[in-house]
Amino acid sequence: MIGATRYQSSLEIQRQSNLAAEISKLQTSISTNQRMSAASDDPAAAARVSDIRQIQSNNATWLKNITTGAGIAATADTALSTLSTTIQRAKELIIAGANDTNANVDRTQIAAELRSIADEITTLSNAKDPNGQPLFPTGSPLLIPVANGQSIAATSSAKDIFGSVTTEHGTQSITDVINFAATALEAKVDDKIPYTDANGETTDVDGNPLTMTRAEALTFSVSSINAADDHIGTARTEQGLRAQRFDDAKSLIDSGNDDLKIERSSLEDTDTTAAVTSFQAKQLALQAAQTMFAQTHKSTLFDLLG
Repeated sequence: MIGATRYQSSLEIQRQSNLAAEISKLQTSISTNQRMSAASDDPAAAARVSDIRQIQSNNATWLKNITTGAGIAATADTALSTLSTTIQRAKELIIAGANDTNANVDRTQIAAELRSIADEITTLSNAKDPNGQPLFPTGSPLLIPVANGQSIAATSSAKDIFGSVTTEHGTQSITDVINFAATALEAKVDDKIPYTDANGETTDVDGNPLTMTRAEALTFSVSSINAADDHIGTARTEQGLRAQRFDDAKSLIDSGNDDLKIERSSLEDTDTTAAVTSFQAKQLALQAAQTMFAQTHKSTLFDLLG
């Protein structure tokens, strides 16, 4: 009889200890707002939280890259805007210079400003990005990773921007176009101005230098600077699309992060209402069990024997 009572007492003590441990665990869960104190509490949820944590870490890297790329793209857009304004000024100058009513001195001044503009464009072509690297690289633009399997170039190459104007005499650089216009303005009425044709030739089939009159050179220059203006207009549109791609990539990651945050919270965070209710119920159960246990064990050995 005494042995059975001791066994029952041990079971009750163990049950109350387990209940106290559950209460302590609930108390910790409520105070920390963490549903799981160990992966063993919910292995499936813990595994998913681990996956989410890795995805969030990757997304942080993608967002950092996107911020870098967007900064480069914005700097390039500003440079292209400046370039567009500069070429607009060159258009105004060549149109004024091609007007026969201007005196030679006017053309000389216009030519000087055009050469100054060409120098400004050369400076722009050598601009640096926020990281101190060439804004318009001489080679292929750096591809910036923004997601798994997705990379975006923040800008075009220097050749694509500054060296690819399509003219009647082939592809030329913007500075060559503008400097040729200055040369045409500096020429006298009867001067012959040498040029390079679309095939890169400077002489005809007989070996004679390829030349054009000042009037022809001015007409060609007006057309070529217009082509340069159109070329930069297209480049600015393409640059805007690059910037938009960075914005879209950021929006996609931000949206995904919001979903991941909600999911992770549902797996990790304590359901406070349910936890408090369970805590109170278990605490009452423990108090009742302790009270009953104490009353039961008031019996003396003589009571048990008697």
